[in-house]
Amino acid sequence: MISKILDYIRANKFANWILSLLSRVGLDKACFVVLYKYYEKHPTETMRQSVQYFDSHKKDLKMIRNLLADEKSKQIWMRLIKIRKTMNYRVHPGYEMPQYFVKDIIKFGRHEVFVDGGGYDGMTSLEFIQRAKSSGGGYHRVVVFEPDESNFKILKKNMSGVADVHLFKKGLWNKKTSLSFCSDGTMGSRVIEADSGHTVKNQSIIHVVAMDDIPECQDATFIKMDLEGSEMMALEGAKNIIQRNKPKLAICLYHSDQDMIEIIKYVHQLVPEYKLYVRHHSKSYTETVLYAVY
Repeated sequence: MISKILDYIRANKFANWILSLLSRVGLDKACFVVLYKYYEKHPTETMRQSVQYFDSHKKDLKMIRNLLADEKSKQIWMRLIKIRKTMNYRVHPGYEMPQYFVKDIIKFGRHEVFVDGGGYDGMTSLEFIQRAKSSGGGYHRVVVFEPDESNFKILKKNMSGVADVHLFKKGLWNKKTSLSFCSDGTMGSRVIEADSGHTVKNQSIIHVVAMDDIPECQDATFIKMDLEGSEMMALEGAKNIIQRNKPKLAICLYHSDQDMIEIIKYVHQLVPEYKLYVRHHSKSYTETVLYAVY
């Protein structure tokens, strides 16, 4: 039972919120030590799977390390993989803000077309608009995809009155279809795998599309994706746009061990000329983002 609870904490996106609360009273580091000592003696099934996966992909680890554009990216990426395997937060690489708009990586042009995959409440798109304008750049269009019904209502309200914004109550995938979806009304809403075997509350059916098929996305200059594990499928559905436009990319890597490797490999395969960076944006091991710039 304890193992299952700790596996949930390890994999839950909101663990960062818990750690933030502990840090306010100076208990986060003590919590890390206690958890690590427990995990060291009682590794969970998820940890064992992480060890097996990364140990069986040593060639990929070496290749990706060589692909990353700076030493900072290499250290962040390798340390986060170690945390996934051991839960040893003493090797945590630290974090920085803002997420998705790292100042020394992301530069804004005057006519940006921003595609926000996993728009949630619209705050990321609004931040994009503010940062683009304040940097001396600007935007031509913002396109937001958010399939969760509750989230979309909030998104629509928050974006009301903002010029040149296109909202889609759809998810991103590699083709047009319908999928089972966990509609939490939170940032954790996600596509449910057909063979997951889990009973899910608030299950619904959503429409998903390929970005390549959406006219408003054809001239994208900046694509952000935080899709709770659907990033690879969405990248496949944006293949033509990415290869043609070579837009800036900010793609979340942290939803699975596989994503930590396969997303980087796929983006490099699409555009070998991209400079690839990894940055981390939380006290836990969530919110790891791949940045690709041409």
